[in-house]
Amino acid sequence: MDMPGGRYPDYEQEWLLDGQPASQYRRSISRGDINTTAVTGAATQVPYVVAVPAQIGDVINFVTFGIGTLAGTAGSTSFVVVYSAMPTSSAAATVLGVSAATTFTAGANKIALAAPVSLVPTVGTPQNAAAQTNNQGPLVLGVAIVETWTTTGSQFDAMAGGSSAFKGLLTGQLPLVTKLPTLGGTPPTVGTSSGTTVTAPATGLVPYVVLSRT
Repeated sequence: MDMPGGRYPDYEQEWLLDGQPASQYRRSISRGDINTTAVTGAATQVPYVVAVPAQIGDVINFVTFGIGTLAGTAGSTSFVVVYSAMPTSSAAATVLGVSAATTFTAGANKIALAAPVSLVPTVGTPQNAAAQTNNQGPLVLGVAIVETWTTTGSQFDAMAGGSSAFKGLLTGQLPLVTKLPTLGGTPPTVGTSSGTTVTAPATGLVPYVVLSRT
C-alpha cells in the first residue's frame, strides 16, 4: 500500500521524534546520527564552533547539548556563543547571543542566552534564500561551546566526522565544525567579531547541538 503522503512526509520526521514541540528546534545534526561521545578539544576554552541552520522568524533562547563524560576538573567559566555565521579564514562572524559563565554538567546541558537571538525579517527586504546575514533570510549560525578545564575536555554526544566536516567537498559548502582562538573566562560582547583565525578541529567530531525558544 502506498504511503498517503506521497513522495515526501506530511510532517517533518525529526519534529515527530522531538515530541512535536510547539516551537520547532533547530539542530546541528539529526538525533539519529549520534554515534560517538568524544572530546572536542585539548586546550582550555578553545571555542568549538558547530554549524546550525536556522530559519526566518526563529527566536532562540536556549542552546542544548549533551555531555557523556564530564571533564573531572571542569571550571565554572564555561559558556556558549551564537555567531551570525560559521567563521572562516576569509570572513568573520558577529556575536548575536551569549550565555553567562556557568559550569557544564554530565548529561543534558540547556544553557540560557542572556538575551534572545531573534531572526526577524526586515520589512521591505526580499527574503533571499542565499543571504547569509541576519534579518535578510535563512542562514547558518555558528554555535560555539566554550568549556573550562585544566586537564582534558568533556566528551560530547556527537557524530563522528573527518576533515571534510571542516572544509567541505564542493565549492561554497560551509564547514560543519571549526575552531577559533582561545577565549578567556569572560563571554564576548554581543556585536563583536569572531575574527578569522580559524583552524580545523583536531578530532573528527560534530556535536549534537539544539537551538530552541523554550
